[in-house]
Amino acid sequence: MANRQGQRLDGLPDFAIKPATTSATIEPTISSHEIAEVVEVRHDSVKPTVERLAARDVIEFPSLVEIPTATKPTTEFRIGKRDNYVIVAQLSPEFTARLVDRWQERWGWSWLLFPHW
Repeated sequence: MANRQGQRLDGLPDFAIKPATTSATIEPTISSHEIAEVVEVRHDSVKPTVERLAARDVIEFPSLVEIPTATKPTTEFRIGKRDNYVIVAQLSPEFTARLVDRWQERWGWSWLLFPHW
């Protein structure tokens, strides 16, 4: 709500209420390697979980990115916020709080203020 001068009455800046809607808006993601680190499991345990949940249409099938390494390239999924919760809950429910902490470290509080679902 705004007064006649266009100033918000609640004292919050406009960006705290709604995210910018431009073509440059990118949904934050986290990698399947980061999920493995957060829940303290091997990455090769995370990938089948992601594939199984996607095959059941519980989550969207995430993009797969090739990562160069010293020996041979590896792949990882890039996963959105909602699907991260589902995957972590499937792998290890007690580590959901760590995932929330990781999102805060990476994206600050904006991901809480601007839900993308």
